[in-house]
Amino acid sequence: MIKTDFVAEVFRRITNAPDDRMIMVGSENGSFQKYTYKQIVADVAYVSHGLKGIGVGRDTRVLVLMRPGFDFFSVIVSLLGVGAVPVLIDPGIGIKQMLACIRNADIHAMVVEPRACLLRVLGPGCFPSLKVAVSAGGRAFPFTVPLKKLRRHAGEFRPVPREGDDLCMIAFTSGSTGPAKGVEFTCANMMASMDIFSAMVGEDKGDVDLLCLPALALISIALARSMVLPAVDYANLASVDPAALLSAISQCRVTVSFGSPVVFRNLARHCKMNNIDLSGMRFACSAGAPIALDTVAAFRSLMKGGQFLTPYGATEALPVTSISADEIIDDVAEITANGGGTCVGQPLGPTRIRIIRISDEAMPEWTDGLELERGCIGEIVVSGPQVTKGYFRKDAETRSAKIFETHSDGLRTLWHRMGDAGYFDEKGRLWFCGRLKHIVIHNDCDYYPVCVEGIFNAEPDIWRTALVGFRTNSGSRMALVVEFNENGKPADTRKRKEELMGVAERHSIPLTDILFYAGALPTDRRHNSKIERGQLAEWAKGNSR
Repeated sequence: MIKTDFVAEVFRRITNAPDDRMIMVGSENGSFQKYTYKQIVADVAYVSHGLKGIGVGRDTRVLVLMRPGFDFFSVIVSLLGVGAVPVLIDPGIGIKQMLACIRNADIHAMVVEPRACLLRVLGPGCFPSLKVAVSAGGRAFPFTVPLKKLRRHAGEFRPVPREGDDLCMIAFTSGSTGPAKGVEFTCANMMASMDIFSAMVGEDKGDVDLLCLPALALISIALARSMVLPAVDYANLASVDPAALLSAISQCRVTVSFGSPVVFRNLARHCKMNNIDLSGMRFACSAGAPIALDTVAAFRSLMKGGQFLTPYGATEALPVTSISADEIIDDVAEITANGGGTCVGQPLGPTRIRIIRISDEAMPEWTDGLELERGCIGEIVVSGPQVTKGYFRKDAETRSAKIFETHSDGLRTLWHRMGDAGYFDEKGRLWFCGRLKHIVIHNDCDYYPVCVEGIFNAEPDIWRTALVGFRTNSGSRMALVVEFNENGKPADTRKRKEELMGVAERHSIPLTDILFYAGALPTDRRHNSKIERGQLAEWAKGNSR
């Protein structure tokens, strides 16, 4: 059994954090409230004591729905310290999916902001095991314990010892390609992800992290890094004001930034329009969805020598690979523009990756002939200490997503099926070709969406595209849905469609329709970057010739 105690390591780091390590929380007026890690540690002594007083302890599953900030971090660290299992659900997935997640998690307690207490009214049957609710925020909610009440007394506090295989946290997937599932993170998984991210970002030399991806805030707090949490709507990242981010970068002297592609795109455009550079930024990381080549190039130039990375992974295995902007622009961009897909780089740390034949069937055991040769497109599978073992109370889904490989010495390796299509090139780099569920089958051939879209996304007037398939009375159809850049919509739409159809013919892509979409393509609620291809397929069917 793995002996690494993630919780003990987190407590060691935050307890010994230098006084200049700060957590800076933005307010609506643009100012920032600053907290030290010593304040976090002191508050945890109170909150932990209060949690134990209301019956929250080892293996208690606790729903946490709070905005990132001082209270959120104090509650999360306190829950981990008493041996509880925080349950995290992205509010951006919508109320219906959120209630389904809560029912699946079968929570014992909840610490939520007052408005989230209404979930008990909207879905009373989703809380069968709930014993206590804590309301965090300025005002209390009926039948809840105010968070401030938990802070009345402090006792001697030491974190409950944990083994590596102990359940540490449950975090739900985005549900972008099916119902959201609760991913079970062990202490060993959390330690591995923390170590890999730490190595990827590099030694902390007084860095300040700007966080526009709330999930990564847990990594920053675990590493006791200085961080900035701007006052933005984390459930709608496309609406984030670039000017507000620039103000945070300037006021807080940000050197590291984490965000989704749409955040970086809007920030890069704003900087370019206003002749602003980001020369003080030494590192930036875009995650959550493939990022456009022009955004990568723009950010690389804005950072004046800083490093821009785009890691690849999933909730079940985070992170897996990474690639720099330099390599993207200088080495692989032309391949992407010619239909090669999106290069996501080399495996990180101890991560191992293989490509297997595509199948809808469960594969409980590894078999000979399953792995494909280099250069062949198949399903991406990964193994490593950060790879999670299963989904909470979803045995069928776990069996479908995991493969066990038994070695001659009797040891077993767990492989996670990413649900993505990809291949390895001659340099050992992984290429992403799209989700398996998004592959378009047309005229008995498979067309990989990210590969096809990369060809058209290279056109100067196009921002992004989506390849979708659907059936009509006349048979199967394959359409390209196009979103143009701002002010990029052509005056002669018929002529532009003919030109794009010519591009398709040169690349042997038998499109039946090219459709111009008015406005922004629909995207996921979590990152505002993953295109909702299922929704677009229905739209395309209704708008095809």
